[in-house]
Parts: sequence; structure tokens; C-alpha cells
Amino acid sequence: MRSFGSLGDALPPRRIAALWLPLAALASVYVCFAIVSERLPWKLPRLCPFYQMTGRDCPLCGFTRGLGLLSRGRMQEAFRHHARSLISGGIGVALLGAYLLKRESN
Repeated sequence: MRSFGSLGDALPPRRIAALWLPLAALASVYVCFAIVSERLPWKLPRLCPFYQMTGRDCPLCGFTRGLGLLSRGRMQEAFRHHARSLISGGIGVALLGAYLLKRESN
């Protein structure tokens, strides 16, 4: 019987990098937008398609504002905008720290 390994066993490292690099770039742009959007002197329009169609907040509405506030240490306000922004921000910092530690040990 064949055992199924992890994704790393099935794909060569170049292919894995080709899959993750665009996602990492998109996440970086999103985080930069989250930080910059809170500092602008004017309000940006709400671009959420769910909000545009229904007039109600989707499950992710407020997430960008939450990450922007979290990047400046305003945790209580970030929690008010979207509670999961605290969790995601913490996971992001932990993953970045683990990556940097692994890279430095090599």
C-alpha cells in the first residue's frame, strides 16, 4: 500500500517556490495596504463586493483596518474592527520569526 507524503515529497523545491512566491507577494501588498490605508487623510471607498451587493459587512470586512491598527499597536481598536486580525497578526509575526530563525541557523 502506498503512503501519501507531504506536499514537499511530491513536488520539487522550485515548484513549491513557484506556488508560494505569488501568495507571499500578494500578502505583502495586502499588509502594506492595511498599514497605509489607516494613515491617509481621506477615507477610501469600501471595495468589498459582498458589501456593495448587500449593504452588509462580510466576514472579512474590517480585517484590513484591524491589521492597520494592529501594526501601530492599537490592539483594542483592532479588536473592535475585526477580532481575527489580532490572531492573524500574531500568527504572521510568529511565522516570520520562525522563518528568520531558520534562515539564520543555516
